[in-house]
Amino acid sequence: MAKIFSDEEIKSLINQILEGTDFKLISFERNHEMFGNMIVNIQSEKEKYTFSTDRGDIWCNDNDRHSIHAGYHNAGQDDTPTYLIKAIKNTVLPNPNIRITWEEPVAGSLRIRLGYEEWLLDTASSQAEFTVDKPGKYSLEVIEEPLNWHVRIPNVGISLIYRIIYGVICALNAMGSPGKWEKDVRAYVVKGRFEVELIDSLELVIDHKPSEYLEEQKDWGYPSLDVTPALKAEIQFDQNALDISSKLNDYIVGLRTIAAPGIIFFCFIALKAMFSGAGAVAITFGVLTVGIIAAVIGTTRSQRKKCRRLYGIFMAKNIDTSENAIEQ
Repeated sequence: MAKIFSDEEIKSLINQILEGTDFKLISFERNHEMFGNMIVNIQSEKEKYTFSTDRGDIWCNDNDRHSIHAGYHNAGQDDTPTYLIKAIKNTVLPNPNIRITWEEPVAGSLRIRLGYEEWLLDTASSQAEFTVDKPGKYSLEVIEEPLNWHVRIPNVGISLIYRIIYGVICALNAMGSPGKWEKDVRAYVVKGRFEVELIDSLELVIDHKPSEYLEEQKDWGYPSLDVTPALKAEIQFDQNALDISSKLNDYIVGLRTIAAPGIIFFCFIALKAMFSGAGAVAITFGVLTVGIIAAVIGTTRSQRKKCRRLYGIFMAKNIDTSENAIEQ
């Protein structure tokens, strides 16, 4: 059985809601002989609302005939005061919102979508906030989007500058993990659809870990996506096979960027020595130049061979994303 509220208890609850707002309780009436129907008048300097209950309905402002909570009533229970309080609260208090924080963001981004509104979270901006019209059930989508350096720039000058910067970044990355480009691959991306039952404003924290290369398995593991507090969710993993060849190409570009200055310098010394008649010096630097070129070619071939092997293992899984949905 629902709690039986006295008139004084109902008025006290209404006044608690109105604290901190511009509204005041003007009047409260309850007809105990007519289904316990109630009429509540609240007013601020700018607005006035009249709430009336009629068995299974609660109405706001009779002139508008606008039912704000129709069909709530459970037969045999005194639940009218409870839902009247909720109706007043939803009307006078600010619209509920959902504030989302991405805990420990990594390279790449998360696209957060609620209805037609969306936010893009990354390392520079890791918070999003959605405001909804009223409490209710909402579907929140979270989609992982890996970082993509590969862009097409039509302007030749800007494109050249971009390629130089891109080559330097790839070179630094290649020096940081020589021959381990597979560790940078995001072989899978994750999508999540979370069911949010919004009564009041809600704060969510997203915990996302990207796909990682597992050295022991010689393969990539799945990413993870969770929210706190926990919500009912459907999680889906999608293959991101293009990132495998993309990260290999980044590594090769970095390798060539590192080797290029040495090749140019040794080649210049060898040619200068040859024209100066210093044959031994020319041969020495010529051999060094050929050695660097051979090392780059050999490394490129071995890494491409490794890429084909890993790609074959990866694609052999034949992930069916429709069957890879996980309900939490």
